[in-house]
Amino acid sequence: MSNVKELERRVLVLEKECRRLSDIESIRQMRYKYWRAIRDVNLDALLKLFSEHPCADFGLGEQMVAVGKEAVERLYRTTVGTWKPQGQYPRGFIPEIEITGENTAKGVWMVEAQVLDREKKLVTNVGCLYDEEYVKEDGEWKISRLKTSYTYNQYTSMVPPA
Repeated sequence: MSNVKELERRVLVLEKECRRLSDIESIRQMRYKYWRAIRDVNLDALLKLFSEHPCADFGLGEQMVAVGKEAVERLYRTTVGTWKPQGQYPRGFIPEIEITGENTAKGVWMVEAQVLDREKKLVTNVGCLYDEEYVKEDGEWKISRLKTSYTYNQYTSMVPPA
């Protein structure tokens, strides 16, 4: 009888670990959708990735902080919404994602974005950290808090030297 109870316990442990790993992968996939939406300036797809009560802090002062769904939408429409599609190529990597509860998680991502200004013939490489919190709503992981901290900007001319 003890073998059956031990097997049941082990199955429960494995189920819990599978759920944790599945949640982490779901958060990764959601973040990849975010970066594709930024690249393509697809605001409708982008805004669907935020929770019902989000907070976004772009790390550039109080004017770039938004609390609440409408404020976050306004912030993205007045920033990302003014960009040209294919003008920014963000990449997130080395995520540290921790499931903190049945429907909550937090994560830190290193992010690099290449921003192309074709008119000025300038490439800006931006490095930053995203410190985030996530919440599962209706079975889907959403961003509930996003804070950006910039680590570097590097400027390169698109014009080759003569």
